[in-house]
Amino acid sequence: MLLGTVAYSGRSFLGDLSLCPHGVPAGQHLSTRLSGDFAPRWIRQERTHYCKTVAVVVLVGIGLALVAFGALVLLRFPDRPGGRLRFGGMEVSSVGAGLPLVALGVVAVAVGVLHQPSTPTDTGGGAGGTGGGSGAQPPEPGFVPECTAAFLAADPAVARDRQRQLNEGLEDVDVLGPNEPKQTEFALVLADGDPVGVVKTSYDIATERFRFDAMVDRECHPLEWTAPGIPGLNPQRVGNHTTLRLKAGSVVYLLELKAGSEVEMELHRFER
Repeated sequence: MLLGTVAYSGRSFLGDLSLCPHGVPAGQHLSTRLSGDFAPRWIRQERTHYCKTVAVVVLVGIGLALVAFGALVLLRFPDRPGGRLRFGGMEVSSVGAGLPLVALGVVAVAVGVLHQPSTPTDTGGGAGGTGGGSGAQPPEPGFVPECTAAFLAADPAVARDRQRQLNEGLEDVDVLGPNEPKQTEFALVLADGDPVGVVKTSYDIATERFRFDAMVDRECHPLEWTAPGIPGLNPQRVGNHTTLRLKAGSVVYLLELKAGSEVEMELHRFER
């Protein structure tokens, strides 16, 4: 009864729980429900936190309902036979039927309160980057093949101090700090052990959009990329908090973009 009638934002708890990440292959999380084939990590964090909160509210609600019902039985039907309730090393017995229900409700409320999820620290809000991640550095000399070095030197040229090596699997990587220019061209050297490719990009603070001038793989062949909600290949301008999908060889990667006072990015393999 409680699960079917308590609502949140116009939807039932059971309907909301259908959004929670369960039985989803690694790397996909809530992707198929949020933005096509992939979703930024900050959206997955918000959904996970939301689902845990819903579960806690449901548990506390059930506990309060049991306490209220047990108290009602205890007051209105004091002669109703009771019983004995065992849980772990505890035991509650009563000659009345209401007290075990009250005890069970108190336990449910306590469990719910103890498991209340903490507020996520990175929700992708307007402030953008948190600055708490690892900082990307220019690649070591000789790391990129000669052709990609020539690509970086070609117009629009990107100086070495504007190049950042972005390693696969790291989270919240600070690509540009608060005092570094965002609208000036910079380059990402994507790496998954070995170089994967190179990306030339910049970020327009006024429009909150990234501009991608070119992407090449380690052999300097053009890379193709897609963005959720934008038809076609290789969209040159994409909004903040976007996840691009690009393919290098036989491997598909997700490139997560997030900008605020800092520019943060992540590179992950896309596992089907």
